[in-house]
Amino acid sequence: MITRGQVWTVSSIGEGEPIPYLIISSDIYNAVDTPCVVAVEIDRYLLRDQPVGVVMETPVSGTALPDKIMAVPRSWLLENLGVASKATVAKVNHQLRAVLDL
Repeated sequence: MITRGQVWTVSSIGEGEPIPYLIISSDIYNAVDTPCVVAVEIDRYLLRDQPVGVVMETPVSGTALPDKIMAVPRSWLLENLGVASKATVAKVNHQLRAVLDL
């Protein structure tokens, strides 16, 4: 089952390498048979805080980008890399509220 806070690689368009995404949709939403999950991109090459970015070290090193939200088709999910720390998810939550004015 896909859960909030997991990091999955997502197939990229063309021949590029898969891109990691942090799942942000709720576990209740993820448990329903919807065609997509909601996630934010993780930039593996950006290792510093951005205005709304959140640096993370596990399960991948990079910066979660809450301003790059995407509805990811489940069929594009390739590999579950693990779960982000509760502290990282809390920071991403805070930045999502800032980006979306919630």
